[in-house]
Amino acid sequence: MKIIFMGSPEFAIPALKELALSKHNVIAVFTSKPKKRDRYLNIQRSPIHKLASALSIPVYTPDSLKTNDVQNLIATLDADVIVVAAYGLIIPKAILKMKKYGCINIHPSMLPKYRGAAPIQRTIINGEKELLFVLFRWIKE
Repeated sequence: MKIIFMGSPEFAIPALKELALSKHNVIAVFTSKPKKRDRYLNIQRSPIHKLASALSIPVYTPDSLKTNDVQNLIATLDADVIVVAAYGLIIPKAILKMKKYGCINIHPSMLPKYRGAAPIQRTIINGEKELLFVLFRWIKE
């Protein structure tokens, strides 16, 4: 199976590693743009960008997934599924229905209670006794 992977932070590394080591083929990675991160304003790539580069997987860093250019690029990539783990951009409905098996998301919290950014941190702050990991397929509605 050919996979497009979307993710950025450390949390997404195990998912990309396992997919890359599997019998499947990760054909592209979408991640956040390199940013000035330290006190010297050195530009740093996301952990996923670094890993994808080390694995020789093509990397794309769009500002948005809503533009026609980006959507056309994703449409032309010959993938069967998109796997998302902690990617900071909203996935438009047009992208959700592009691939044969759609989009699968890995989310580290109870849904819908802890949807959105920083779900692990909010789970801890709220004193939850359990942390769930949810794997789901987006639908086109």
